[in-house]
Amino acid sequence: SSKSWTTHSDASVLEQHPLRYCSCKSGFQVDMTLLDEYVDPEYEPTEKEIEEYAEWLGMDAEDDRDLFWIARAGLKAPLPKPWKPCQSGESEIFYFNFETGQSVWDHPCDDHYRQMYQENKAKRDARLSASGSLTNEMKVKKEKKEKKEKKEK
Repeated sequence: SSKSWTTHSDASVLEQHPLRYCSCKSGFQVDMTLLDEYVDPEYEPTEKEIEEYAEWLGMDAEDDRDLFWIARAGLKAPLPKPWKPCQSGESEIFYFNFETGQSVWDHPCDDHYRQMYQENKAKRDARLSASGSLTNEMKVKKEKKEKKEKKEK
């Protein structure tokens, strides 16, 4: 796996950021543990991991394969500072920003890679549309979809 989480062992960081309990905006206190992120520099995501993350970002597994490099880069991206991985009392991983106090369930870079995908897809589609290729591509896709729907009926 690209990223592994270990319980934080640096007592000075834990003293600076005592995270045994964190108060949320709702007033609840949440039991959580600060984790260290380790990204293996030799890590290469599998095709399955890339495809799953690509779909998470909104890509079509067939039509957007030329943009899967974005998903690959996202899987290899480390957490940006000042984000840290944390683990809830229920063993769920989430991310905490020590400067803003914000916590999120999804990796903080997901929106960046989703936006990168949308921008690159728009450029690609505009280029294909200008050359007339998009129209033919859309026809083929529509025909495949219609055939699939007929089979399902």
